[in-house]
Amino acid sequence: MNDAYLEQLRQDFEASPFWQWFGIRVTRLEAGRAEVELPPSPHFLNVNDAVHGGVIASLVDSVMGIAIRSLSTVPAVTQTLTTQFLRAPDPSGTMRASAEVVRHGRQVVSVQAQVTDAEGRLIALGMASFIRVYREGAATAGNV
Repeated sequence: MNDAYLEQLRQDFEASPFWQWFGIRVTRLEAGRAEVELPPSPHFLNVNDAVHGGVIASLVDSVMGIAIRSLSTVPAVTQTLTTQFLRAPDPSGTMRASAEVVRHGRQVVSVQAQVTDAEGRLIALGMASFIRVYREGAATAGNV
């Protein structure tokens, strides 16, 4: 994919309601790889005043999604997502997530990700499979 496509993709994802509400920003985007950051928010805390695991899993899913779209205009939806939580991040620090497409098949895309805290410590790992969604009249394997 060319630079113009990647820039438009970044803008589209950052303008999506979920990404805006969540506060996710793209810090790097290239074919098959993406990095994003998520600033702290009091809305992310659970009853223990720790970042809720669902926030971290959503960050993993989000960075994987844009990494996939950096390779193809065909949308993909999450089929499976596994997140391994390694340590709790400092709730006042920015989290960073990176993802890399491991296998880009015609129907199934496999992706891996990691999340680090503001000090660069690994806080979570993720693996997922996404299903590419071909729609009638939309992009097809022959033109992606």
